[in-house]
Amino acid sequence: MSNLLGFSLGRLTETLNLSKNKRLFDQFKKIGISGIELTFATKERLYSCKIDDNFKRNLRKFKYVSLHSPFDLVREAKDCKEVIEQLDVLAKMYTEIRARNIIIHPDNLPPPEILSKYNFKVSTENLKKKHGFGVFRLKKILREYPKIGLCLDTAHAYSWSKHETSELIRNFKNRITQVHLSARFRGKDHQSLRRVSKNFLFSIASIKGTFFPIIIEEDIKTVNFKDIKDELNYFKKFLSD
Repeated sequence: MSNLLGFSLGRLTETLNLSKNKRLFDQFKKIGISGIELTFATKERLYSCKIDDNFKRNLRKFKYVSLHSPFDLVREAKDCKEVIEQLDVLAKMYTEIRARNIIIHPDNLPPPEILSKYNFKVSTENLKKKHGFGVFRLKKILREYPKIGLCLDTAHAYSWSKHETSELIRNFKNRITQVHLSARFRGKDHQSLRRVSKNFLFSIASIKGTFFPIIIEEDIKTVNFKDIKDELNYFKKFLSD
C-alpha cells in the first residue's frame, strides 16, 4: 500500500477555467496525480466558483478531492450569518464534487455549535510558528472539536523546527487526515521539494511508512506538467528509499 499523491491548485483555482479545462485534469491523471485540492483564499473567490456538470465530471476522475476554505473565513465575515453563508456554499460544493475533506485554519474555525450542524469532514491545519499553532494549541483545539481532523503542513511545521513534523505525527497520528507537502526554503513556504536542505528532508522523514493522502501544495502561477511530474517522482523516490 502506498500514499495517495495529489496536487493543490492553489491560486490556479481562481485563474483557470476549471469547467472547460478537461485537458488539464486528463494530464494530471496521466502524470500520476490521484487527488486534487481546490483553494479559495477569499470569500469572494469561493462565491464566484461555479460548479457545473463539466466541473463535476472533471473532479470525479480523482480518488480524493479536498477543499481549502477562505483563509479568513470568520475574521473577515461581516457577521455570523456570513460565516454560515460561506459554510453553506462549501457544503453544497462538497456534496456536488464528492469531496472528502474541508480545510479550515485553526484561527478561523467557526464555533463548535455552528460547525456541528454540517455533515462534511473538517480538518484544521498546523500553522507556521509566528501564528503560534503548534502541538500545544492544536491539542486544545482538537479537544474542543472532537470530530475534526488535522491536515499536517510540512512547510509550516519546519518553521518551528526540523522535529515538528514527527512531533505532530506522534501526537495526532489518529487525527491526521491528509498532508500538505511542500518545502520551506530561505524563509518561504510552499517551495519546490527539489531545492531543499538535508535538514528539511530529515524533517519529513517521519512521513515514510504512513498512509495519509499527500497533497503537494507548492506556490505556482502557471501549470508546467513536466515540473509537476518531476516533483511527484522526486517524492515517490524519497518515500521508497
